[in-house]
Amino acid sequence: MKKLFANPYLLLILTVLFWSGNMVVGRGIRGDVPPLAMAFWRWFIAFALILPLALPHLKSQWPLLKSGWKPLTVLGLLGIGGYNTFAYIALQDTSATNANLLNSFVPIATIAISWAFLGKHLRPVESAGVVISLCGAMTIVSRGDVAVLAHLNLNVGDIWMLIAVLDWAIYTVALAWRPAGVHPMLMLGATTVIGLCTGPGLRLGTGAGPDYEHPSRLTQRPGLCRHIPQFSRLHFLQQGCGGSRCQQGQPVHSPHAGLRHPALLRIPRRGAVLVSLLRDRTDLHRHLADDETMRTLLDRFRSKKSTVIPEHVWAMIVASLPFIDALTVDEKKKLKTLAEGFLAEKEFSTAGGLDLTDEICVSIAAQGCLPILNLGLSAYREWIGIVVYPDEFVVPRRFEDESGVVHEYDDVLSGEAWEGGPLIISWHDVQMAGDGYNVVIHEFAHKLDMLNGEPDGMPALHSGITETEWQAKFSAAFDDFCQRVDDGEETVIDPYASTDLVEFFAVLTESFFETPDVIADEYPAIYGLLCRYYRQDPLSRLMNAAKASSTAAS
Repeated sequence: MKKLFANPYLLLILTVLFWSGNMVVGRGIRGDVPPLAMAFWRWFIAFALILPLALPHLKSQWPLLKSGWKPLTVLGLLGIGGYNTFAYIALQDTSATNANLLNSFVPIATIAISWAFLGKHLRPVESAGVVISLCGAMTIVSRGDVAVLAHLNLNVGDIWMLIAVLDWAIYTVALAWRPAGVHPMLMLGATTVIGLCTGPGLRLGTGAGPDYEHPSRLTQRPGLCRHIPQFSRLHFLQQGCGGSRCQQGQPVHSPHAGLRHPALLRIPRRGAVLVSLLRDRTDLHRHLADDETMRTLLDRFRSKKSTVIPEHVWAMIVASLPFIDALTVDEKKKLKTLAEGFLAEKEFSTAGGLDLTDEICVSIAAQGCLPILNLGLSAYREWIGIVVYPDEFVVPRRFEDESGVVHEYDDVLSGEAWEGGPLIISWHDVQMAGDGYNVVIHEFAHKLDMLNGEPDGMPALHSGITETEWQAKFSAAFDDFCQRVDDGEETVIDPYASTDLVEFFAVLTESFFETPDVIADEYPAIYGLLCRYYRQDPLSRLMNAAKASSTAAS
């Protein structure tokens, strides 16, 4: 066994394997542990394991450590304080797959730095290995289509990962100057101490990156400033012109965070063959969403201190939203607690010259938390940022038709939700809530739909609701609704729901909470299904509120 682990190639293979697992875990808990805290505790636990192995060598090799403190400091800053910190920051905005793919460029960067500073050259067999590795990574990134490489874009997470790659390459080259004669475990322990005393240690648990101004006292967090570079690909967003409800629409798009090329979106066709909702799916989120004990443990693990919403602000928001004002006293208290936790957990930012105010934050939080009143905050755990525009915003689109002709057009949107990314919303449209139109609930419904993967009109279901039942009832209702729209019927439900099953679910969720009588009358099977999914009965709630109001008036 000892001889086996003396094989450097085996150790390097194991290193890559552990690195990959590190990226997966780092991405998985990004919403629960800030990246700097993640880096600190990772190395703190590692140091506790390293210490017993390093201490026996400390006394005899202390002079070597003392004389070599300069290279050890550099190695500690790069290998311990730098690489993992940069990688965990990157994983806030890019996927584990992209992080590992970008990590495959470490050999290239190391070779370049070694050649530039040490004058080292590779042997032919080593060069061939690097080329094969690089070609494999490029094949995965491009999905076998070379043309894709010409359109690749990097988001902020990918940029941070490239910084981590450069950091590790420099660290690898700098190992040439490590103090000679120092035992590997002692050197690892020494560099770990140095790394823990810098970067992650200085900012333990305080956030994900540099300090920024707090835009609103209610948000408590730095805002979306660390996400703003991600919106470089949305530099074309502009304040749009006003438009009717039917003109603006609320399309959802789900660009994967990380390496990608501009999507060629096909115009949705009602009546086209629908892709079955039943497919191989990841059931982890579904199980977590249904496990009350696990949700409680996750909330404790987050240990985020809730923001306190001033009573007068809360009362003003509730009074302006009849579908929230209809809640019972206990439900309002529960919603307020959820909204306070939401504000402490999410990051708000504005664009287009809009000033972020308490009213904006509380209104969005209150409406957004209504669907999860009995589901819990963990239903929104997969994302952080909310960008608020003063009005509708314009997004240029392009798609390629069946003849290969590329068409370009502008979308004027009131809201957009990104899979694994932020939610963008128009404050003007937020204020238009009522009569079945609610941009906040609509976009938050998309976020629920994305909890178990790409949006498909079926959120992560809990026990008692099967995918077969959900698909059968929603597909039947969707087909009926599309037929009514195609026949020219003037429907009470927004015709935009006929776009596809994704929008059908989001639009019906809007109506479910604001005008539940419409859904109950037109699609009683869907109303019952939504009652079971959201664990709420808005129609009974509104009827009880109206009865209480009538009794009080008489």
